[in-house]
Amino acid sequence: MLTQTAEYALRAMWYLARHGDEPQVIPSIAKATEVSRDYLSKVLQQLVRAFLLRSRRGRGGGFVLARGPEAITLLDIVNAVSPIRRLTHCPLTNRAYCVNHEAGQAGLCPLHAATDEAARQFERRLTAIRLRDLMRRIQPGSGGGRGRPGTLRRTPPAVPSRARGSKTAGARSHRPR
Repeated sequence: MLTQTAEYALRAMWYLARHGDEPQVIPSIAKATEVSRDYLSKVLQQLVRAFLLRSRRGRGGGFVLARGPEAITLLDIVNAVSPIRRLTHCPLTNRAYCVNHEAGQAGLCPLHAATDEAARQFERRLTAIRLRDLMRRIQPGSGGGRGRPGTLRRTPPAVPSRARGSKTAGARSHRPR
């Protein structure tokens, strides 16, 4: 649902929120968030243009939040770098108006209405969560990473184990020596 750019922006904002008014430089942010410096630089500039971050050049410079983490929603962050797009054309006809319009009915077709409602709910949820909420829920080094302080990583999906009773479950391969 979120683009990789939005995910990187969320990581960077969480990292910066944890450091308060202490300016952070791109190499530090990149290392902690595991995002390339070049790409992170572009993401951070988008956040500056959206007035979510402030940047200062030179000695003692870096990036800081433009306002408190209680005043920044996840939707603010996502929309700054890759806004959530709503369907502008009917998914059934690929026209600017819905198939219901052709049939003389008002409103959106069932598929268009369902996708529009899903996007609306997603936006509402992202609006309800503030950066401060993430700071309370996520502790440094959590998220299934290697436990380095200051990193934010997602837990990789679990690998399903083989069903019990199969011939290969728990079996080891033996090679002749």
